[in-house]
Amino acid sequence: MSGSFLLISIILTLPLGLSLLPRGNVLHEILHLPKFWLRLSRIDTSGMQSEKIRYGRHFRQYLLYVPPPDQAPPTDKIIVYFHGGGWKFGKPEQFKASIKSFHDAGYPVILPSLRRTPYYNYFDMREDLNQILLRVLELREGTGRDEQQIVLGGMSAGGNLAALLCFDHQQLTQISVSPRIFAGLLALGAPLNLDHMQDNLVLRAFAGSKGSEQFRLANPLEHIRKHNPDTPVFCVHGECDGMVPYQSAVTFVETFEGIQPEKIQFVSSETGTHLEAASWGHADDSLKREILSWLKNL
Repeated sequence: MSGSFLLISIILTLPLGLSLLPRGNVLHEILHLPKFWLRLSRIDTSGMQSEKIRYGRHFRQYLLYVPPPDQAPPTDKIIVYFHGGGWKFGKPEQFKASIKSFHDAGYPVILPSLRRTPYYNYFDMREDLNQILLRVLELREGTGRDEQQIVLGGMSAGGNLAALLCFDHQQLTQISVSPRIFAGLLALGAPLNLDHMQDNLVLRAFAGSKGSEQFRLANPLEHIRKHNPDTPVFCVHGECDGMVPYQSAVTFVETFEGIQPEKIQFVSSETGTHLEAASWGHADDSLKREILSWLKNL
């Protein structure tokens, strides 16, 4: 996190800021970032061992592999979870607390790191996604779990990347991987239809200008329209999300329902914010139960 970004966050934690900023805007989300990070920092992850696995030469090109607890019975799924940060901020080590619920439930989890904006864009990250998937398949084979299906998940920009990896079947064909390798997609506060995102520098650094080929390829909605996927989806989005407009999720869900209505589950919160969607594992027991039940039944 940049110094100026952190300074703004601290300033906005003043009581006056809390009273003046309603839910549903970016300043409200920034104001609550310190509380979000404080809550994450208090979660005990000391029992979660991890291994750093490289898949490229750039220092950002690595996976953080978190194996399940030693006593956990074998599972038929492995989770690949992409953290958020606007395609720019954060690193896997900061988000181990976010996947603790998966770990405690006995799942092996992989937290990927990719090259980032502003020096890299969608095309570079798409290359990284392909290499990540191939490296995950190698890891799966190396642990003797060839039968494990992959559950993709992600928060915010990470959900966008997870959806692109899942639904761009043309890219999967290029690396000789069947989309049936994926058991499901979990999208939390994710920009699943970029057409509803604000046209700002953050989005342009990743997807280019609206109407461009780059923008189309970076938009998950375009891929489900083209490929008619049947991978189950669990989507969580709040109507008061101040980072990713609610309609970005709604239009994706409605399109998916027109293709595979029985394969998508949408959890919508009338007062939910962006950071509340990111807090599912430690702040919302009912949502955590729903997600873990969905995983178990895939």
